Amino acid sequence: MRISSKSGTLSLRLLCVCQRWKECLVRFLLFVAVLLLGAPSSAAPPQSLPPADPLPLTFVARLPPGAAKESSGIIQSRRRPDLLWTHNDSGDEPRLYPLHRNGSPYRSTARPDVPGVLIENATNVDWEDIATFDDGTLIVSDMGNNKNQRLDLGLYLVDEPDPTADRSTPAQRIPVRFPDQTEFPPPKNNLNFDCEALFTVGRTLHMLTKHRSDSRTKLYRLDDPRPEQMNTLTYLADFDAGGMVVAADCDPAGKRLLMLTYQKVWLFERDDLETPFFQGRISARSFFLPQCEAICFSGDDTALLTDEIADSLFEFKLSELRPVTPGPPASTPQK
Repeated sequence: MRISSKSGTLSLRLLCVCQRWKECLVRFLLFVAVLLLGAPSSAAPPQSLPPADPLPLTFVARLPPGAAKESSGIIQSRRRPDLLWTHNDSGDEPRLYPLHRNGSPYRSTARPDVPGVLIENATNVDWEDIATFDDGTLIVSDMGNNKNQRLDLGLYLVDEPDPTADRSTPAQRIPVRFPDQTEFPPPKNNLNFDCEALFTVGRTLHMLTKHRSDSRTKLYRLDDPRPEQMNTLTYLADFDAGGMVVAADCDPAGKRLLMLTYQKVWLFERDDLETPFFQGRISARSFFLPQCEAICFSGDDTALLTDEIADSLFEFKLSELRPVTPGPPASTPQK
């Protein structure tokens, strides 16, 4: 029997949808298997088996309504020790969700039935990470770029709201561009301009890219963010992360950097601010959870991550990571 072109296209679309559901089901079943076997919970792509010796993770809490939609970024407040800020991926309103350290939500005084704080003067095209300055300014990265063809990448800077408020003061938008992207989209061998990882060192913003053409990540810097005008990032270095980088966070001293892929947690440590992160001490460890896309420091030896399929908050000890010796970077890191 012959299939018309239109029917064939529909069949192909249905096949793609079924394949995505199958991948999600495999991830979920692997996660359940690990819990039933009593092994430490950890992350991997859908076709992967759990690592032989995964990073031990401790379950903290299920994410509450709102924050559980598609958790894509998390940061601990530097002004309130019992305050975490998290947000969702594209498809949500421009909201930040305040949580206590135990994962329970703060509730708005004015609208207790509506979760989260609405960020004024902002749009959630594809929010992928969140960072903070020491003064409490929050920076939300709207740099998700799956198809590598966005011309409207940007950051939002907003004063840290009261966690019981229902909306923030107006955010400032900082348009940004990669200095080395000249085609939108680029060729298939250079689909390396998605960005899901943001962190700060002092008042300086840094981004790590998520690659679809190789397993590396590129580090960029933004020194002097200027609202409402194009800001060109400065390329610094690259590193073979062994997979797609989906989140990052730096400690307040600027000397320890956490980097997350779907399969592994990386920790870069340096003794001073002049040493490039990729030239300092490096440790890492694989983990196993369905799909983690958010990570942050939460103490001298503790970090947190969220999983958007398990809709849960987990913690782990930095001391459980192990020293590694990576291969040389493809380019010389800059300061």
